[in-house]
Amino acid sequence: MRSLFKVIVGLAMLGGAIGLDYVGASFQSLSILIISMILAIAGAMVGIRGLMEFLGERF
Repeated sequence: MRSLFKVIVGLAMLGGAIGLDYVGASFQSLSILIISMILAIAGAMVGIRGLMEFLGERF
């Protein structure tokens, strides 16, 4: 159950990164785009780790 929560958190972080990409592109702000890239990488790592733990529990 906890690993499924990690997958959801990772997806939420990726969604937030997409939103920050939109805001950063609208304001043409490089710092917001860099923060969004960091958030996207962290979200992908958390999501993949949670998915691996979730599948490890199942099989």
